[in-house]
Amino acid sequence: MRWKAEQAIRQAAADLGDLPQYALDKIRIGAGLHRKVFDKTILDMDRVGTIRLFGKNVSEIRGQDLSDMVQQGAMIYLSFAFLDTQQYDPVSGKALT
Repeated sequence: MRWKAEQAIRQAAADLGDLPQYALDKIRIGAGLHRKVFDKTILDMDRVGTIRLFGKNVSEIRGQDLSDMVQQGAMIYLSFAFLDTQQYDPVSGKALT
């Protein structure tokens, strides 16, 4: 399940283009994953070093809609950047050389 979820996240990012950082709310919409699956996959991708999450402490954020962001403890993650530079074919899911 995680592999399919990661591929959906990568495809949503590819649909937005080559950006230095991707907003989690936009990727969530594009990936079309259930909230729990999306959040768990994003946090797992950060844990294994596929992406780097950027966020703030909950107390530092005021007046923003945080419903589509990823929360872990007191941190709200707003965006991420891919750390792996390997490109993937969205159809086959295999790495391109």
